[in-house]
Formats: sequence, C-alpha cells, structure tokens
Amino acid sequence: MKYLLILISFSLFGQQYPTEISTNDFDWGGTFTPPTFTPSVGETIIDDIGGITELTLICPEDIDRVHMRYSKHPSWNADSSMFMAFSNEGMQFFNAETLEREQRDVGFTPYYSTTDADVMYGYTNSSTSFFKHTWSTNTTEALYDFGDTYSRIELGMNEGIIDNNDRFVALNCDRSGGTDIVVFDILNQEIWSVIELVGYAE
Repeated sequence: MKYLLILISFSLFGQQYPTEISTNDFDWGGTFTPPTFTPSVGETIIDDIGGITELTLICPEDIDRVHMRYSKHPSWNADSSMFMAFSNEGMQFFNAETLEREQRDVGFTPYYSTTDADVMYGYTNSSTSFFKHTWSTNTTEALYDFGDTYSRIELGMNEGIIDNNDRFVALNCDRSGGTDIVVFDILNQEIWSVIELVGYAE
C-alpha cells in the first residue's frame, strides 16, 4: 500500500515535460543563402567615411589603452566627420577623413549631439551642471545647474544617450534621501519631468 501511494504521488506531482518536436521538419520559408561578402577585420566596407570598420585599429599605437564604448557612448558626431576615443591620457578626437588627432579636455564627459556635428553635451561627477561644448570655438557652457535640489547628476546611470532630436535627456539625480530620474529639456533648458526611483540603492 505504501509503494502504491508513492507511485500515485509521483504521477500527480511529478515534472511534466512538453512533447518533443523536431525542428528539422519546419518550413523556414525557403533555402538559406549565406552572405557572399564577409570582410575581415579592418577591411574597407564604408567608403564614404574613410573605410573604417574597427575604430581602435586606426588609433596610433602611442595612445595608452584606447577604447570605445560604442552603444553606451556613441563614437561618431552627427555627420560622421569626427569620432572620439577614450584613453588613459584623456579624450582623443579624430577627423574621420584625415585621421588627424586632437586631445582636448572639454571639461566634462562628452556625448556627441545627434543633430549638430559641432556640439557635445555632458556632465561631470564633481558638478551638478549639464554642459554644452562647441567644437569649432572650443567653448564650454553650463546649460543648467541642478544643484538647488540634487547633489550629483549622471546620464542614465552612465549608460544613457541624448535623444535623436537633441531635445531630451534622462538624468539620474541624487538628492537627500533618494534618487530621481529627471528628464531635462535641452532645447528650453528646463526640467520636463521628475520620477522618483522608489527603493533604488546607490
């Protein structure tokens, strides 16, 4: 009787697995055709911006530990005429056509404008201001200071970007007792909205 109860229990509460189905018989919509052009690393595939496929390959070897952050920190300016690279020596800026390099300290962590090739935006960890830098004039200005309410600002937990129209940016802003997501209107230089991060721990 004891063994019968155990068998019934296994039957009622045991793991049920789905029916095994082979994917070999699926109709995948036709025959797969592999790509015919498979460039090697560094091979020219984009002629209109200098044939660059991997930016770190063209950076001079004398730059210490150069790297890009790509999707977290877009490398190209709005018209693809320049790109930036991070290094232990500071920010490196390159002319995409000539590969001429300039090391420039713009005063903050720069993010290229998405609409104006001459402009960068950003912030610093030691300031509560949101900045704008104009490349051609080498000038930096604070667009807005969040210091009245917040002790520190950060662009999307250091993983955000400017929106595609240079209109809005979401900032993590630390205040006494918590953190807010502040949507800043770049165009009008004002706070658009504030969302409290409930339960967020630094």
